[in-house]
Amino acid sequence: MIRRPPRSTHCISSAASDVYKRQEQEAQLAIDAGIVPELGRLLDIDEANVRKVVVWGLSNVTAGSAKQIQVVLESGAMEKVIKMAAKDSPDIRRECIWTISNASSGASPEQAEELVRLGAAEALCWMLNAKDAQTLSTTLEGIKCLLRKAATYSSESDREALQLRIELCGGLKLIEKLQAHPNPQIYQKALNVIEEYFGVENEMLIDPVDRISIFDF
Repeated sequence: MIRRPPRSTHCISSAASDVYKRQEQEAQLAIDAGIVPELGRLLDIDEANVRKVVVWGLSNVTAGSAKQIQVVLESGAMEKVIKMAAKDSPDIRRECIWTISNASSGASPEQAEELVRLGAAEALCWMLNAKDAQTLSTTLEGIKCLLRKAATYSSESDREALQLRIELCGGLKLIEKLQAHPNPQIYQKALNVIEEYFGVENEMLIDPVDRISIFDF
């Protein structure tokens, strides 16, 4: 049974929101002091507001260096965030996407492979039906980062395995549909992912004129 967190736990969650309001060097001091494992433990509690702040704090950590991303991976917090991206409340899921996308962007090739192993690609794809453009943009950017690193550093079989994971979880179909999004930035990002990593087939590409009619409601 998860109990209501004590006062000290609230202090730790408050510290999460302070991690990257500081300079990177000061933030690293907090990370070195062991704040990330503590934040990871707070992801298990019932209070949604605390979980949201904690994931927000972790997203700022994963926006840092590969060394800082490694701390999040080793603490087990990233695995929890990836699972939360599938089943938590919509606002917490959005914070999870920021954490995962930031990690995908700054990860080393080995870290990117670990993210894929943990299910990061699927977690990102599950948010491709989000309503707001900012979340969609962040999600597409995270997917593109994983695909780009796989294309650059991984074996052909690993690249194909990642593409298959994205297709099997329904991600590719959702990316195709986003070519009909009225926001030109979303349309262009979706188009770029398909052209660069899934090949160009006529049935996968939507004419810009059709985007207006599909979303005209």
